[in-house]
Amino acid sequence: ARWGEADRLGEAAVRLFEARRHKDALGPARRKLAIRLELAGHWHPASANSLFTVASNLHGLGDLAAARPLYAEVATVTRRLL
Repeated sequence: ARWGEADRLGEAAVRLFEARRHKDALGPARRKLAIRLELAGHWHPASANSLFTVASNLHGLGDLAAARPLYAEVATVTRRLL
């Protein structure tokens, strides 16, 4: 049930991102990330994807200082998973 909730939150975040509503997308993106981390842990591909969604929305808001470390963490997780 919680995994499905995260899926729905992710879909909402993507729709808002595509509409360039980055501020509105951050809430669902962060909730999705929290659920993924709780259920799958930090080193799971779904958690990395969720982290990327948060970073992308911060980037879209022009908050590169907040987005950069998240992008770096996505790269670290992705390298470890390969």
